[in-house]
Amino acid sequence: MKIIYKLLLFSAIALAASFGFTRCTQADGYIGPWFGTWHIEQILIDGKEDPDYEANIVISFQGKIFKCGILESAEIYGSWEYAGEVLTLDAGYKTGTAVDFPHLFNPFPMALHFPANVEQIEITVVSINNRTMEWQYIDQNGDLLTYKLRKYP
Repeated sequence: MKIIYKLLLFSAIALAASFGFTRCTQADGYIGPWFGTWHIEQILIDGKEDPDYEANIVISFQGKIFKCGILESAEIYGSWEYAGEVLTLDAGYKTGTAVDFPHLFNPFPMALHFPANVEQIEITVVSINNRTMEWQYIDQNGDLLTYKLRKYP
């Protein structure tokens, strides 16, 4: 009887843990290929590689929350929404530099070429699958920016 009780208890714990992990990794429902961490491998400005981009930005999607950060540096959190071909990023949650030095904070890394101090941005998603993604954005100067992302790792 004791063995059956322990087996039932262990099974219940295992089931609860697997449900909890599933809810954590897929919080707010299935988000398809968006889920996980993406590395922005390349930024093109009007079709030419941005020579200043250090290939050091990653962005993660889980549920309706995203995290964007420069490797080994500050990161930002916010919400995201994808409708049609438009990805809307809202960097409403601030950590890292924003908490410690709010006067130095820019909602998105400067390397992304988004306007300074703008918390919400709309990006056209050209393509997305389970391994690669491509975005386009026309900046404040009228330049076409293309972002090439790969699922990390």
